[in-house]
Amino acid sequence: MLEVDAVTMRFGGIVANEQVSFRVERGRIDSIIGPNGAGKTTLFNAVTGIYEPTEGHVRFEGHSMRRRYGAGVAIRALLTGLVTAFGVTVAFHVSALWVAAIDGHMVYGQPFPWLESLKTLGSSIVGTRHGWGWLVPLVGFAVGSGAHQVLWFNGRRTPDLVARYGISRTFQNIRLFGDMSLRENV
Repeated sequence: MLEVDAVTMRFGGIVANEQVSFRVERGRIDSIIGPNGAGKTTLFNAVTGIYEPTEGHVRFEGHSMRRRYGAGVAIRALLTGLVTAFGVTVAFHVSALWVAAIDGHMVYGQPFPWLESLKTLGSSIVGTRHGWGWLVPLVGFAVGSGAHQVLWFNGRRTPDLVARYGISRTFQNIRLFGDMSLRENV
């Protein structure tokens, strides 16, 4: 029923399991025993598919337990990631705009530069300033194809007007109100 053939699990230079082989027939109860750190959990994870064995094979009822990812899975993962990133970016920027606008008006008595901030928000989301014009059709395709979640991070932070003004005001307040904590100044 379950056949483990020469399974080896390596994590970098550490060998957790080396050439482990056994067979479990239907109706039998077998156990794996050993001291802490012997690799029992690693072997269990390799047999159940949580880990992919570095070497060897695991078969259940004659079928390989090795994962097979088709192009469809990869495309869904990518598109799901893009849609989530788009939503998070919009939510973050819109909430930052509202907070900055309220602070600017209520706390500092200054008008908030809505037009410039919205332009920055739009170019940050669409990516037009960085040659990312392809992002909009890709996100549209992702939404249309039923993507559910996004795992995407591009490692860049678009500087925006809200952040620049917020940071400069914070430093001004720190200089003016030296007896207040940083949290109170923000």
